[in-house]
Amino acid sequence: MIKTSICLLLLVTLTGCFNQSADVEPEWCVDSDKRIERFDACLKLLPAGPDKTVYNDWAEVVSTCDNISYVQAKVWRPEGCLAWQNSMSGNKDDR
Repeated sequence: MIKTSICLLLLVTLTGCFNQSADVEPEWCVDSDKRIERFDACLKLLPAGPDKTVYNDWAEVVSTCDNISYVQAKVWRPEGCLAWQNSMSGNKDDR
C-alpha cells in the first residue's frame, strides 16, 4: 500500500514536470509587415478615388482592404504569438 502510494505520488510529480509546454497555446498571429504589404497592394489595385462623395462609400472600400489584409496576414504559430514575435525580431527574412 505504501509502495503504491509512493509510486503514484512520484508519477504525478513527474507528469507535472513533463507537461511544461502545455502553458503555450498555438494561435493565429498577425504578421504586421505582411498586413501592410497586402493593404498597400489592395489600394494600388483600385482606380483613382472620387473627387466628391455623397456618402462615406470610399471609407467602405478602404475598410474592406483593411479587413482583407488582416485575414491574409494571419499565420498559424504553434509556439504562440509572443514567442514567434520574439524570434522574428532579429530575422525578418524567415517567413
